[in-house]
Amino acid sequence: MMKKYILGLFACLALTAFVSCGSDDEGPIHHDTTAEIESEGTYSGTFNVSWSDKQGAHEGSYAGTITMTATETAGISKVDIVCPEMQLTVNIPAANVWFAAKGFLFSVTGPASVNGTTTNLKIYGRSDDGIMLSTAFVVNVKVGRSTTSYMYRCEAAKVGG
Repeated sequence: MMKKYILGLFACLALTAFVSCGSDDEGPIHHDTTAEIESEGTYSGTFNVSWSDKQGAHEGSYAGTITMTATETAGISKVDIVCPEMQLTVNIPAANVWFAAKGFLFSVTGPASVNGTTTNLKIYGRSDDGIMLSTAFVVNVKVGRSTTSYMYRCEAAKVGG
């Protein structure tokens, strides 16, 4: 009698091992191109910047652009950030770019040119749909013994996209 229950239990376990629940996932998203080519273009938007110095805390919003250009290396783009009113020009020769869901992400932790001076920059950006791009980064400017940190946040839309 006990043997019958044990065999029945093993039979139930064997059946449940091959049954799976359905999934609501749409499956993997397949892209026709690489992330650096898909993200390529100019994104125009508003840079919100905040900083503190001897005169106190400051904030401002200025128009600017982010241009991403695919390089010959897979997963790498050149990124140029220009905000004329803030006299900001950032040139990043190699940003890592990869797909994430229906958009892409990019990041840099390394050398970049900020207003012509090479500095280490940490920058992260994301696009959930490939059209709107969000990014944030900090630029430290040293004048004499004083260093001012400018915190930039940007929301930009792909021009022509």
